[in-house]
Amino acid sequence: MAAPMQWREVSRGPAGADTMIFLHGWPDDDGVFAKQYPAFAGSHRVVAATLPGYERRGGGAPFFGIHRGVLRDMYYATVQAAMKDAPGKPILVGHDWGSMVTMSVLFKYPEAAQKVVLLDVGGHIAMPVSAVLFVLFYWSVNIAFWCLPSFLGSPLTKVFSEKALHAPDYGQRKTNAMNYMYVREVLMLLRGAPKDLRGWRPSLPTLFLYGTKKPMMFHSPKWEQGVAAAGGRVAAVDGGHWFLYSNADATNREIQRFVAPNAPKL
Repeated sequence: MAAPMQWREVSRGPAGADTMIFLHGWPDDDGVFAKQYPAFAGSHRVVAATLPGYERRGGGAPFFGIHRGVLRDMYYATVQAAMKDAPGKPILVGHDWGSMVTMSVLFKYPEAAQKVVLLDVGGHIAMPVSAVLFVLFYWSVNIAFWCLPSFLGSPLTKVFSEKALHAPDYGQRKTNAMNYMYVREVLMLLRGAPKDLRGWRPSLPTLFLYGTKKPMMFHSPKWEQGVAAAGGRVAAVDGGHWFLYSNADATNREIQRFVAPNAPKL
């Protein structure tokens, strides 16, 4: 069985409360959800997981990174470890690559959660020519920075993520080693299209939120239909890819409406 990722309990919450487990994406750590944790700490047990190689202290990942299938099993082990003495099933919340890993877990282990919140990245992406060009551009840049020595690649990764892609800076470290996610995906594509999410549609209640101010959408109308068919909900939030940080109030209201519809409004 895979080893768990690094994780921590942010808030214990009321006795018997449901657990929310948050998983971030590139180039973040669990601090990207800093504006979500206090919003749900009073009603839920809150747990934060960190992708290997993105930890502030300890942890790490091999030079060539970790295959998404392994990340999937590591995250499933994390969920099991976090829920060892907790009641019921958790609510999984993922952003960016955290959404991809979360969906991979639910593809293989659909019993792992009671609900899921996916932020900005869906299971089916529309790829017009403009989107293909944008993906080729920023993936190529990140892979090029990954190839450089850390003293060059890390500052370039930080500047590119913040100035070109508008990633927030909340004091987290950003290194070119984190770009292994893109290297691994390209290697998977060279061996054939990844099969872990092919044709996957939500089978449990799903909230999908997406930012409106981006060069491309990381989902499609087909994905929205799949979410609705599973009894879920899709909503737009004013902001870019990191709307959960730049427009936290609107994000938290949508999540609360989904996970605790009878709670006092935020």
